[in-house]
Amino acid sequence: VNNVINNKNKSKKNEPWEDLHSKGYAARKKENYPLAIEYYTKAIDLNNNYFKALFNRGFAYDKIGKYDLAIKDYTDAISIEPDNAYAYYNRAISNDKKGDINSTIEDFSKAISILPGKSDFYLNRAYTYRKNKEYNNAILDYSEVIKLDSKSFKAYYNRGLCYEKIMNFDLSYIDFKQSLNLELENLKISNNEPIELIVTNV
Repeated sequence: VNNVINNKNKSKKNEPWEDLHSKGYAARKKENYPLAIEYYTKAIDLNNNYFKALFNRGFAYDKIGKYDLAIKDYTDAISIEPDNAYAYYNRAISNDKKGDINSTIEDFSKAISILPGKSDFYLNRAYTYRKNKEYNNAILDYSEVIKLDSKSFKAYYNRGLCYEKIMNFDLSYIDFKQSLNLELENLKISNNEPIELIVTNV
């Protein structure tokens, strides 16, 4: 799931580009991505070093399938904040959608090196490794997810798939069984509440 950056500091008078960014964010929340892009672009025209507008325009471009433009915006955002893990993470997702496996793995790895405690980062890199048939690397990442989040049935299930691919059926069976137990437990806890994707704000 891509991350999106929202305005947080409302204590001081906004610069014109910040107001435009806020309008872009409001359009994004309504899933009007072309309008969001228009506002973000106006903000960038006023301040071409405005990280949030570049980052969020990249997010909007990704949502409408313009992956090259998304990657360019994330790359420009990274040049401004080279230690922002979420910019690498989002660029990895756009690279994955474009089919560039090597760049995807490289960007997920960079995001992990900056924020090593984020289970989603490992989960997505593991998924990329699995697609690339690098099953042992995927197993290592799914194991890391389980260390960080012991109730991740997705990690157990997908690690089980990888064990199956390398013919380790005993470990595969254990992981499938654990994923099923966790999934049933999760369904009991949710008590039929609607499932919602959570987008992290930075």
